[in-house]
Amino acid sequence: MSQFDRIHLVVLDSVGIGAAPDANDFVNAGVPDGASDTLGHISKTVGLAVPNMAKIGLGNIPRPQALKTVPAEENPSGYATKLQEVSLG
Repeated sequence: MSQFDRIHLVVLDSVGIGAAPDANDFVNAGVPDGASDTLGHISKTVGLAVPNMAKIGLGNIPRPQALKTVPAEENPSGYATKLQEVSLG
């Protein structure tokens, strides 16, 4: 990946791309959060069409199973990652 002249940071709060390591410690409506994966479920159920995010490298984010409709980009134009909050819950 090359140097960038400028950086744009896009934060998608509450858009999950896989469960956090402590997800099963939390329960919603009697169901543990261990299966939380907003983008994975959308990709699997109805398809996820996000070509610009795919070019940046959304499909390159390490996860147990690849996003069904967002392939990994061999030469991404940016850097995509996922973050985990430090606080509990």
